[in-house]
Amino acid sequence: LSLPELTVLIAAKHLTSSTLDRHAGFNFEMLYDAYMAHSRRVAASTSSSFAITHKPLSKPAMRAAFDSLRAHELLLVRTSSSSASNAGTTASAGGGMAVAVPSSAAYLSPVARDPWKMYRLTTWAREVDREVEARGAECPLALRRWCKNWLD
Repeated sequence: LSLPELTVLIAAKHLTSSTLDRHAGFNFEMLYDAYMAHSRRVAASTSSSFAITHKPLSKPAMRAAFDSLRAHELLLVRTSSSSASNAGTTASAGGGMAVAVPSSAAYLSPVARDPWKMYRLTTWAREVDREVEARGAECPLALRRWCKNWLD
């Protein structure tokens, strides 16, 4: 996993563990907001030189990481009993696989097509922790601390 993908997983872990209903899900915007809140806290609590040299990930970079995790099925679309009855309308509204793409400029990632679609994390929180621990010094200290802090 790349660092942006790991960042998305950590944000998903926090959103999954911080809600009363762990099955409520999250969307890309919620993940990005959680990440930006973390980045602001890090910038406020560290020296100005750290804040200047470590810029937060851009929204397109986070979106690419989110799409990559979707492709690897680490994030899956959250389904419910009410959405099962609307399966036909979801596919026709852009939720299904595209049949033909006229040009690469016309392609929109699934997140860009429907940024409010709810997803769920398919891994256990402990697996995310293990991945961060395995990275060691390769993973930035702020990201390692964010991964360990369940209340943040």
